[in-house]
Amino acid sequence: MNYMLEILKISFTIIGGILIVWYWNKKKHELDRYSYLSDAYLEVLHMYRDSPRFGDSNSTKEYQEHFRNEELLEYQFFAMSVHNTMESIYDFYGHNIPDEWIHLFRYHTKLHLIWLNENKSSYRPSYIDYVNRQDERYFRA
Repeated sequence: MNYMLEILKISFTIIGGILIVWYWNKKKHELDRYSYLSDAYLEVLHMYRDSPRFGDSNSTKEYQEHFRNEELLEYQFFAMSVHNTMESIYDFYGHNIPDEWIHLFRYHTKLHLIWLNENKSSYRPSYIDYVNRQDERYFRA
């Protein structure tokens, strides 16, 4: 009887330990993912600081008319970089982008939506569809 009780104690301890390790590993993974996205987004903010004209919605809606020659090429790389970061957010969360990211996601994808739809070959169709299916009222604003 004592023998069985000791086995149960050891079994519960082992199972408890496994659950604790699993939980903390999951939390670490979430923190790593958030840290990666935060660093990537910080790079996007640095790009806007260095090239504020690419953050003007009037210019990005008609980017081929507003940006010419080398500046157009710069904008192409800029928009590609922004969408790569936004696609990373989408890759991590799919259709369930959390509140702490969704407003940033919507803002930047809206700002460079025209470019995305004219350069679809660089992105997965599921990302493009998701961006275009966002709340229409948001994208009309």
